[in-house]
Amino acid sequence: MSNTREVAVRNRQTLEDVALQYYGAVEGVELLLMDNRELLAAGFDTQLHEGDLMRIQINTELLNVDVRREMLRLLLVPAMADYVQPIPEGPDYNADHNIDHDI
Repeated sequence: MSNTREVAVRNRQTLEDVALQYYGAVEGVELLLMDNRELLAAGFDTQLHEGDLMRIQINTELLNVDVRREMLRLLLVPAMADYVQPIPEGPDYNADHNIDHDI
């Protein structure tokens, strides 16, 4: 695989984040899955860790050159793992097993 290079996964990056960062589109996940079979043995369910080394294709046409160029210009690094926080639940004031809101 001489047309690839290794890159390190950043903190909180998902497979989709890495694809967006290096290919400019989440459709790059397919390329990542093909080039990193041993690391991504569980496919989409593989949990990435900071510092994991992944191979990316360097001599391929980027899926979205404009997005990739703009991300580089703005120094954006997508990292969305664990971004969505659960909604905190309030107390159940009347024991009806529903979340009550103190209004």
